[in-house]
Amino acid sequence: MMVLRSIITLALAAGALAAQTTVDLKNPAFIQRGADLFARNCATGYCHGSEGRAARGPDLRNRDWDPRALYKSIHGGMPGTTMPPWNNILPDEDIWAAMAYIISLGPGNLTSSMITIGGSSARREALTGKAKHGRDLFFDLNNQKRCAVCHRLGGQGTAVGPDLSVTASSKSADELMHDILNPSVLIAQGFGHVVVTTASGETIAGVKKAETGERIQVYDAEAIPPPLRTFYKDQIYKVENRLASSMPARYDSVYSKTDLEAIVAYLKSGNF
Repeated sequence: MMVLRSIITLALAAGALAAQTTVDLKNPAFIQRGADLFARNCATGYCHGSEGRAARGPDLRNRDWDPRALYKSIHGGMPGTTMPPWNNILPDEDIWAAMAYIISLGPGNLTSSMITIGGSSARREALTGKAKHGRDLFFDLNNQKRCAVCHRLGGQGTAVGPDLSVTASSKSADELMHDILNPSVLIAQGFGHVVVTTASGETIAGVKKAETGERIQVYDAEAIPPPLRTFYKDQIYKVENRLASSMPARYDSVYSKTDLEAIVAYLKSGNF
């Protein structure tokens, strides 16, 4: 038994070592790979703009980056902002490639450009068929109305709407499909639709995140992705709560029936 345990331990260790690789953040080919990834995923108008020249997201150029800190922000996202976690969207090496490109936009003063990283694609590859397609749709950065713009799943996504990790395990596939197509029939507690009218006449409709004696914070559902807006009580004319969901109806016009079934299959897989 002890011999068998030793063999298993060595095999697991060998697998872990095999999953590691060393990348050079100053390698031109690696930087170009990151540039291509950045152009496809990050250069949109509601993110960081062409070549990192600031859109809704911050300007990424001409800055000295700490590679590990930058990796943490990209890999895990930035809670409370529209910056999503990428660790369930791109393989780890692609995240580092995008980082290499971002670092190249500045002075690039690195203590060392050689980074040893661990592979993180095992969980991604565990999904097959319909559920894998559903995961790709859930986090599809080319679709502004993707599920992850408003929902978290397995620690990924944005907490505008309910976290679907628990919901997915407690409901049947038919119930999940009904919730997607008819979001206002059963509204999760704490995620009702609120309409704020400011003293200046502006109207903001969305999901209330928090309220104190002096201010209210609302995810503005009129914009995609929904920004978190803060209003102080002396700026507000009135606040109305409505028996409706901030989630748009008619998602069957955004996705085909096959795509919706794939998303539900991913939710029911439990493999997040």
